[in-house]
Amino acid sequence: MSEEDFLSFVENMNFKGKYFCVFNQDDIYDDGSETPALEQEILAEYLYFFEFDDDSLDKYEMLKYRQIGKKFCVLDKEQFLRYEDDCYFKKTPDFLEMRSFLRNETGLSKDDADDYANDIMICFATQPGNSEESVYEVILESGIYNCDDIAFSHRKLEYLCQKVIYTSAILHVLLGHTPEEIFG
Repeated sequence: MSEEDFLSFVENMNFKGKYFCVFNQDDIYDDGSETPALEQEILAEYLYFFEFDDDSLDKYEMLKYRQIGKKFCVLDKEQFLRYEDDCYFKKTPDFLEMRSFLRNETGLSKDDADDYANDIMICFATQPGNSEESVYEVILESGIYNCDDIAFSHRKLEYLCQKVIYTSAILHVLLGHTPEEIFG
């Protein structure tokens, strides 16, 4: 396919329910430069925070910097099609341990514990990086700390979530790979 045909195809595609935007450099950096179509940047909505302010631009720049030298994760067709479900993720041993903790040591019902565990994994998928700060933000986003009627070790949950994000969570900073796949 020629570059012209490809660009025409992309410009006329209707991405129903899309969760990304295509940006020119001047959209991001406001420097007045024009970006050739094949060099425009495609960003997931949760990575650009709906408008670029200094803080989100700094986070985006740090994400791009941390991705230098890494290759995109390319899945085979069968694996790729599993991600058609926005909530799909691999049920790794570290995830199962975290979910087991939520099921058995928090007083949550099995369904509620599973919902929190799944929410935590989905939140990890939207985090630009993998840091202790990211782990804490994800746990806060899940809302589990707001449950007044349960008592459990927050430290243990944070530890288990760190195990997940440092081993088996698919991360943007690693271009779709898990830390285990990249670092062994």
